[in-house]
Amino acid sequence: LFSTQKITSSKKVLRHERIMMILLVAAVVFVASFFFIIIGDVIVKGGSSLHLDYLLQKEINNPIGSGGFANAFIGSLLLVGIAIGFATPLALGAAIYTQEYVSPKNKISQIILFASDTLASTPSIVYGAFGFIFFVLYLKFGFSLIAGGLTLGIMVVPLLLRSSIEALKSIPNDYREGSYALGATKWQTIQHTVLPPASPMISSGVIISVGRAIGETAAVIFTAGYTAHIVTSLLAPAASMPNLIYNYFQL
Repeated sequence: LFSTQKITSSKKVLRHERIMMILLVAAVVFVASFFFIIIGDVIVKGGSSLHLDYLLQKEINNPIGSGGFANAFIGSLLLVGIAIGFATPLALGAAIYTQEYVSPKNKISQIILFASDTLASTPSIVYGAFGFIFFVLYLKFGFSLIAGGLTLGIMVVPLLLRSSIEALKSIPNDYREGSYALGATKWQTIQHTVLPPASPMISSGVIISVGRAIGETAAVIFTAGYTAHIVTSLLAPAASMPNLIYNYFQL
């Protein structure tokens, strides 16, 4: 009797496993279908109009909306590069300090986390206004590549900080204790024992931050301005892909 009940219970478990697997596969197919629908729609409706010249030629003002979008493509890459280069060391340094050097109950740590969570929920238009007042007017950068890049960097710092903190939290304390037992210092432990296994999660946060920064319009148009020319200086106005699309939409 016990053996029969055990077999019946095992069959139920296997049936539930199959049902859950079917549901999970259906969820994957459902989510992936949106990606293929969007890509297919772009290829079907716009594939015949796409040419390599769009990436190699800059925008032409006369007639408006003609030419390529090399100016916006290069501008977006430079803006994001400045933003990530500025934000990553700040966010990673703050995460290391709050997780490795002080207690979670430390006042400074609590202030950093509170400020980060508050800034993460701030609309991008507020960052644009701040960048315009501080970088464009106060520091007299004008509408420029550096003003737009630094504004985007400030905007993605909270996202990078939170992802870096979670990455450091995921590393077991046994790793640190083993390193200390071998005579390593605090910084040597962080550099060689903590950061390498945490780097995949930190890299994921960087990729997500790139996705957010490269799609911003308001924060860029208030700080970087717009130009049909390819940017050649940090203090020159810079185009971006979202702003190029916005300008085309106004035509």
